[in-house]
Amino acid sequence: MTDNLEIVAVKVLKDKVTLEYVDKTNQRPYSTEDKSTPHPDLVNSLKPLNQYLARIHYLSEEHLDKISVNGFSTKAESSIYVIKGMLTTPSGKKVAINSDAIDSTKEVYGFEEHMEEIIDNIRSEAYEFFFNDKTSQQTIPFEEDGSAIGPVEPGEPSESVSQEQKNADIEEGLEENNTAMENAMGDKTNATEKDLPDSGEKQPNEPKSNQEPPVEPEIPPPPDEGVPAL
Repeated sequence: MTDNLEIVAVKVLKDKVTLEYVDKTNQRPYSTEDKSTPHPDLVNSLKPLNQYLARIHYLSEEHLDKISVNGFSTKAESSIYVIKGMLTTPSGKKVAINSDAIDSTKEVYGFEEHMEEIIDNIRSEAYEFFFNDKTSQQTIPFEEDGSAIGPVEPGEPSESVSQEQKNADIEEGLEENNTAMENAMGDKTNATEKDLPDSGEKQPNEPKSNQEPPVEPEIPPPPDEGVPAL
């Protein structure tokens, strides 16, 4: 990870991964999400927190499979964390379940130091996922609530795509769109010209060539009147 940012929240669901971080150069918070399938390493990095969330809520080990941690949250430069997850109730329904605010510098539960190490590993995997294209090409099984089902075997990370390649793909897509638009405009022009009548055809409102113009009746001249005698 880089020293210029601090990840303060991660949430992993079946259809997206959400990341919140603070830019240390300007202390501005940022939030982003990615709808790619998370890498198994990121999914598995959350698993060790299940037992701690269960212990906080007085759940025995036999109920550990009912707990599924999907993230954590904290504040910049803070030692206090909140573990977030889902609990499957006896009715089969799932409800959100969070820990209290846990100070990693204190010994209340007895696992605070190890918890912070796990969260640091989650941060590293989330950073790799968002900033180094460490995504997975395989399908990871998820529950309806978005939590992963059981440990996932690591898969092959997808190949990183350079920015130059991304720009080339964008330009290629724009060229294809422009070509398609030109072809569409050409087809429309040809169709319009085809629909127009030939220059030799007469328009409906024009008189046909075999029609003779109407003949005006001749008006007879007035009768000659005799010249009166002087």
